Amino acid sequence: MAMVTLGGMDGDRDRLLTVKECARVLCYSPRSVYRLVERGELPAVRIGSGPKAAIRVLPEDLAAVTRPSGSGETR
Repeated sequence: MAMVTLGGMDGDRDRLLTVKECARVLCYSPRSVYRLVERGELPAVRIGSGPKAAIRVLPEDLAAVTRPSGSGETR
């Protein structure tokens, strides 16, 4: 099982992660993280309203995205 280390954030389990932090962990661009959220593949919350609302992600939701499915099936 793959373990995700959030670089110094282990003590902050209740802390919400920014899109930039998620991108760093996943080795994705921030735009790719926004796409994961838009497609519903990465659960997130919006803080505020309007087009500039901040998006935040729970560390355990990010960890779930990085874990292999374990099904062994290919698509």
